[in-house]
Amino acid sequence: MLYWIGSCKMSVGDYEQSKKYLEESLEIYKETGDKNGIALSVQCLGTVADSQGDYEPARKYFEECLAIKKEIGDKSGTASSILSLGNVASNQGEFEQAKKYYKESRKFSKVFGSE
Repeated sequence: MLYWIGSCKMSVGDYEQSKKYLEESLEIYKETGDKNGIALSVQCLGTVADSQGDYEPARKYFEECLAIKKEIGDKSGTASSILSLGNVASNQGEFEQAKKYYKESRKFSKVFGSE
């Protein structure tokens, strides 16, 4: 429930409240060992950070999410995390790195039929 509230707050631009709810949901998911829940919370925290121009924390969140998505075998989530890393790189003006991430995400999506 906290994840969904945080996600809704994020979608309307209330980043401070979003971050609060997402951090609370992350703690609960960690306590219960829910890896998918951890990944979802971390992905949203990355999006919040990216939206606020906090690119290094965003990158770290997306890298953490990517590692979890790979670990649990979530192919669509893996492609999404790679795409998010590309967006952060692009926002930082790292266009060659962004291009690499976008190509990897697209290739990954094609291989696993999520395009």
